[in-house]
Amino acid sequence: MKYCSKCGAQLPVDSKFCVACGSMITQLGEGIQEPGGNVGLPSQNPGKGMKFKIIIGTLIAVILVAGGFWGWRIVAQKGVHLVFQAEPDKEGKTITNNDMDKANTTIAKRLNGLGVSEPVIKTDYDKKQIVVDIAGIKELDNAVEVIRTTAKLTFRDPQGYVVLGGDQISDAKASIGQSGQFVVSLTFTSDGAKKFGDLTSKYIGQRIGIYLDDKLRTNPTVNTPILNGQAEITGYETMEAATDDAVLMRSGSLPVSLTIIEKR
Repeated sequence: MKYCSKCGAQLPVDSKFCVACGSMITQLGEGIQEPGGNVGLPSQNPGKGMKFKIIIGTLIAVILVAGGFWGWRIVAQKGVHLVFQAEPDKEGKTITNNDMDKANTTIAKRLNGLGVSEPVIKTDYDKKQIVVDIAGIKELDNAVEVIRTTAKLTFRDPQGYVVLGGDQISDAKASIGQSGQFVVSLTFTSDGAKKFGDLTSKYIGQRIGIYLDDKLRTNPTVNTPILNGQAEITGYETMEAATDDAVLMRSGSLPVSLTIIEKR
């Protein structure tokens, strides 16, 4: 006995057609499949083989493209290892474990503000070092600068004296101001709002300087008292620059200076 290659039905050796599916046998053995599964002559539908090859080729191409894409993603998300050394201030004040803990928390807030997910931050209290491992970051140098910047925010009166500090800020966000410029919008704490209101009431017609790490960011003239606990820092050329400063102000200043001693 032999078998129909189309439906698998058993057929007599001298069959001219399959009684099960009606498939015609036009040549000796054509359309007949041996019991072992081997077809005696080529299939009557050669287009099947071509379609099969096209499908296989398409699948291979998709796999290669996907592999290339995921390979690029793996390279792009390669981890970065950073080690920061805490340095004493100008007065030589001893760095405490509490200072290191605050620095650790501040760094975590800054990385979160930059959109870095699940960074690993460890503190070595004996060496006064903070080790940071991050992955998937595109602008590493910018991130390092944001991490290590002290970010001490101060407001100064027309004589240059510090009258308000960054600890009076509850929030800072990058936005586009009414004039279409890139700005950082500040929100004061309740206590800070009262102090800022008193400050702007006292110095109408004069300038109040806003500094970050002793660098003047903006020096606006007070036209009217600002009593709503809001303020704007202007003068940014890009939204990215405004965003970086907002992250620094929102996370608070570092209690210690940080120097990067290892980056790989």
